[in-house]
Amino acid sequence: MFPILKNDGLCSWVQNDTEILAPSGRNPVAGNLFEDGGSIFHGNDSAALAQDVKTVGASYSDGTDYRIPLEKNDGSFTYLQSGTETTARGVPSGSKPECSSYFHTTDNRLVDGASGTELAKEVEKVGRSAYNGSVERTPLTITSRTC
Repeated sequence: MFPILKNDGLCSWVQNDTEILAPSGRNPVAGNLFEDGGSIFHGNDSAALAQDVKTVGASYSDGTDYRIPLEKNDGSFTYLQSGTETTARGVPSGSKPECSSYFHTTDNRLVDGASGTELAKEVEKVGRSAYNGSVERTPLTITSRTC
């Protein structure tokens, strides 16, 4: 699945080689998720999955479930997991939503907001997470370390 915003403002998503129309004027996020006025919507649904969203990170899917990290307008952090918004844990103020439930902190750490676990230190850049059928992998650029 992937969302589309057309030149004329119409929205749709493609699923199994079939285009499905969505409300116009929304911005594509991932799959059949769209953003409109700081709210995230699923396809044609009128009820928002998340509201007051400032920044949306990249989506991650294991083929069954998905996760998307979010920064809220009030500076808090959440993530969408298969349509349910959950408060992120252990994510300090000023962090940036990256991919899955991962956030890049201002002191260059990668934190998993689902568990509050620090995944890596000295992180310069974070790539998009990918799933190979059994393992999730997330590419990182790490600053050079001195010995």
